Amino acid sequence: MTDPAIEAAARKEIERSGRALAAVRLAGKDARAEKVLLLARSYLSDGGHFLSKGKFIEAFEAAVICWGYLDAGLHLGALKLSDESAKEIFTV
Repeated sequence: MTDPAIEAAARKEIERSGRALAAVRLAGKDARAEKVLLLARSYLSDGGHFLSKGKFIEAFEAAVICWGYLDAGLHLGALKLSDESAKEIFTV
């Protein structure tokens, strides 16, 4: 039996990471930056897959890894925020 709190946390992180992913863009033409964004998208996709299979811990983990790639990409200048309202999502 699945703990409802774990499921709720996984769903919350998937949703939060999806909003975060929608709020970033590539900062320029750089293969490494493109790779960072691709990895973030891939982890979010994996999180959705795990969520649909009832693997809530794995879904949570994938969403957090997605978030980590986005945050690191922003701090390194590989990614940028799509608009000023997205500043509330990140610490940059």
